[in-house]
Amino acid sequence: MKKLSLFINLFILVLFSCQKEIDDLNVTGQNEMEQKVYESCCILNNFEEAIGNKLTRSSSDIVYPTYFGGSYLDKEKNPVILTTDMTKQDLIKKIAGSDAVIIKPCTYSYQYLRDIDNRIKTRLRENPELLKQIGINRFGIITDENYLDVTLVSCTPEKIHLFKSLIADESVVRFSEDPSL
Repeated sequence: MKKLSLFINLFILVLFSCQKEIDDLNVTGQNEMEQKVYESCCILNNFEEAIGNKLTRSSSDIVYPTYFGGSYLDKEKNPVILTTDMTKQDLIKKIAGSDAVIIKPCTYSYQYLRDIDNRIKTRLRENPELLKQIGINRFGIITDENYLDVTLVSCTPEKIHLFKSLIADESVVRFSEDPSL
């Protein structure tokens, strides 16, 4: 009986010590990931602050540089900056203050995406009945894919045509469906 009790206690001790090592590894991995996210966010923040100091302001809105397409963290938590002009890579890295930034090409400038987004907001503010008439659930800029998404209750050709004819007919707008909202 003593041997069985000793064996059980030893087993429990080994189990808990192994679990602690696994937990320590998980915490270390989590801390490293948190550190990477923090550093990546700092790089993007530095870039946006730097271009923010150089931005022009028209009436009450900020005007972003035409080469800037947006920024985000990729799946590996790396900082990514999109550009419409790949010849600006060195400038972007210099402004960001880091060679760790990943620069990817895009079609549309962030300013253009914002302009279309603002046009939709204005049109819907002026005519709120369009939300229900067209069946718009939500809309917004999808930065990492460089387009503006409009989610409709029913994404039929008729509803898309209605949106395009009454609100905005732009190639940057993509439509998706979500009837649950």
